[in-house]
Amino acid sequence: MSQPFSLAAAGRVIDGAISRLVHDLTTAPLPPAEIRRRALAGYRSARQGTIDIIRDLTQSQADFTPASKVWSIGQNVQHLLLIEDLHRGNMRKMIEMARQGKGGNIDLTFQQINTSFAYIPREVIPVFAAPLNLMNMFIPRAIRETMFRIPLIPAIHPTFSSPAGHQPIDDLCSRAQSSIEATEAIFQGEMPPDLNQVTTSHPILGTNNIPQILGIIAAHEERHHAQMRSVLNNPRFPKER
Repeated sequence: MSQPFSLAAAGRVIDGAISRLVHDLTTAPLPPAEIRRRALAGYRSARQGTIDIIRDLTQSQADFTPASKVWSIGQNVQHLLLIEDLHRGNMRKMIEMARQGKGGNIDLTFQQINTSFAYIPREVIPVFAAPLNLMNMFIPRAIRETMFRIPLIPAIHPTFSSPAGHQPIDDLCSRAQSSIEATEAIFQGEMPPDLNQVTTSHPILGTNNIPQILGIIAAHEERHHAQMRSVLNNPRFPKER
């Protein structure tokens, strides 16, 4: 669900993306394990931001929604957890593929992740799969993450990640912590040497290895932080503590 965003904040994020792009082009690549470690730390930081937002909320605050088509803070968190569940499962498959020496790519279709752009119905977006796949070949990783971090292009969330109307805020706080721990747990122990060569691909998400997936879902989580803060700052937001 899209929300208004600050143009100044968007400008800062874009400047950061350009700086990262220049850095990536001019700096020697890091070892694969270090790339994964940094990507996982970035995702942990994004999740901590979510936990910081929700940890002191009452149930009425978590359930408050400013308008009929705007998600509550609780619904935003449910959505993030459903997204993480999907990608955690895919990353497990990628690790197993690398351990078996298979390598290769997991092709994710619009039937599996039926996201879309605003004004393009989910039923229509598969028609654009080929041109979107071609376009993704030329979009640098830093720019792609920025597209997930700020709502310059309004998006339609996948059906599987639609949140319910109400869940206890204490449960959501607990799940937000246990879910990131479950994701971190799949990287414990020795990882296959060619793990970063295994990828997933999707017409909108692009082709990504595990560190890049972690970067995208971290950026997506930060995008929802802005949505949650917009709800917090609504004049009608319940003030009780």
